[in-house]
Amino acid sequence: MKGIPGGDRLRVDFNRLGENVYYRSLAIRGEDYHAVGDIVDLIGGANEGEKAYDTLFVETVGAGQNETKIRDHVDSTVVVLTPGMGDSVQMDKAGMLEIADIFVCNKADHPGEHELVRDLRDVAGRRKIVETIATHGKGVPELLDLLLA
Repeated sequence: MKGIPGGDRLRVDFNRLGENVYYRSLAIRGEDYHAVGDIVDLIGGANEGEKAYDTLFVETVGAGQNETKIRDHVDSTVVVLTPGMGDSVQMDKAGMLEIADIFVCNKADHPGEHELVRDLRDVAGRRKIVETIATHGKGVPELLDLLLA
């Protein structure tokens, strides 16, 4: 794995993904942060030169409409939600539901999980919903299988 380790990436099993993976998060730079330009530059840079990467994971803030623009620059988008973070109407207003190829209900062992999954089923159509407990690795292999298919 290449990139900058830290945060949630410390829990990722990069051995399963292989050697040719690049994973990078970008810091928020104030309220008016627009990450898409930086991400497009990052993706382009990671795919230049002698060693282009087979897989790139790009993590955005995911908090609102600015992050929905990333959809035009990646192969797949995953929207990770947790029980109790708000209803689907609020998520839809932020534009997050429309960009997802895969929905993840993380912390699937927490109260409200059933309601969140039910709400996601109402909007997901044919898109996949994966339930995970990331701290225990539950559901993570299934998510990786979907992403790497």
